[in-house]
Amino acid sequence: MVNVNFKNLKILDVTDSSSLTKIGNFIGLENLEELRLRGCSTLEELDSSIGCLQKLVELNLEGCSRLKSLPWEMIGKLTSLQYLNLENCPNIPEISHEVGSLISLERLFISKSNFSNLPNSLCQLHQLVHLHVADCINLVNLPSNFSELQFLTLLQLDNCSKLGSKGFTQVTGLRNLYELTMKKCNVSQVSSEIGNLVSLWSLDLSGNTFSSLPESFSNLSKLECLTINDCSQLQLLPPLPSQLKNIEAANCGSLDVMPFDSMQKAYIFRSKAFKELLTSTERLYIGLSWEELPEWCTCRNSGKVLSFVAPIQFDSQICGLILCGPKLYEDDGDDEWLHPTIYNKTKGTSHKFYPSVVGSPMFVTFYPLNDTTLVVEAGDTVEVEFHDEVSLFPLNSVGLRLVYEDDVVDSELVLKDVREPLFPTSEMSVRYSRFNDTTLVVEVGDTVEVEFDDEGSFKSCGLRLVYEDEVVDSGLVLKDVRSPHSLCFH
Repeated sequence: MVNVNFKNLKILDVTDSSSLTKIGNFIGLENLEELRLRGCSTLEELDSSIGCLQKLVELNLEGCSRLKSLPWEMIGKLTSLQYLNLENCPNIPEISHEVGSLISLERLFISKSNFSNLPNSLCQLHQLVHLHVADCINLVNLPSNFSELQFLTLLQLDNCSKLGSKGFTQVTGLRNLYELTMKKCNVSQVSSEIGNLVSLWSLDLSGNTFSSLPESFSNLSKLECLTINDCSQLQLLPPLPSQLKNIEAANCGSLDVMPFDSMQKAYIFRSKAFKELLTSTERLYIGLSWEELPEWCTCRNSGKVLSFVAPIQFDSQICGLILCGPKLYEDDGDDEWLHPTIYNKTKGTSHKFYPSVVGSPMFVTFYPLNDTTLVVEAGDTVEVEFHDEVSLFPLNSVGLRLVYEDDVVDSELVLKDVREPLFPTSEMSVRYSRFNDTTLVVEVGDTVEVEFDDEGSFKSCGLRLVYEDEVVDSGLVLKDVRSPHSLCFH
């Protein structure tokens, strides 16, 4: 007979032992640090001697679906425990107040359970950073002192439909919260106290019934990712925080993210991000469920490459462009990566932008054009190529809108519908050249020649002189009463 000494055993892993109904005495395993019983679907009892495992750091009971009770008084003695997983243990009737004795606990997983309340002692876990309580359909309330979990950085409450708006208000005191998901929690009103979540980086409120977000939402200065899919009653977004770069808003049938303002005769997108984006290399992505390209797109095309000539705009410089188009594979359900490369053919420069994950049926993405990314000026020929992870791919239909400096007003992007459409390079090329003391002085009576260095030939060519009185305010006014020029083509 071989004597086996388990005194120095540190990890005991019997994961997916489907015939295991009971765990024996733990005495003699005092050095055990990790106990993994995940997927032991026939386990009915956990021996009370577990209290002797004073060095235990991890206890995983996920999927022990027949486990009807726990020796909570003994589990409460596990003061070294950092990880406790009780997910998908539907027959455990409650989380005992003894959980508050687990003073070292950092991660707690109790999703897919049937309890209706959480004990106030849970909030004594001042080391707790991750709390997962998703799919607890009977959970009615969070602890009244929930805001005491000040070290909590991740909170998942998806599909806890009985929590409602009150449950959302209870989480707004967690000032160090970094990621919050409350999908399908029956939140009909988002509390103005949401502005207290000053550390929040990612927020998912998909599938709720609120119709608006409060103005205090703009206080979330660190928020970069917002997901509000399937919020069918949401009608209007407040001014969005300056760091918000990714928005998923698919299947929000009542929401117009860029409504038309009849007073300004412009499409308005309220976000503080645009002024900061003008000098950065980052982009702003919005995922939507539009079936058609928006009216404010001034250039539309299909295929792998979108090309155009930047039009003349005397009073404002080009500072960015917006691309919008449908997801390539509409029915596969997977996310896609969009890697656009923008070429300035006139200047011989290019820039490949940081990829966007396209999860919604339609993408709308703003890309800054500046000294760091790519400079585009009036008359430049520009091409946009679309890449997936391995190659160029064609889009069924894509739209583009150039953004000028005067389109960015305070905390809004104002796209006026009076902008002239862009000319695709396949149809026409239009270029404006300035005459001044730096380039070339042309005065009345001067003989001027224009030579084209391109090796190809032009079927036809037109020219129009521009005079100082034709540049009025923010427009170019070409009056048809000018006398024709005496031209000679060679």
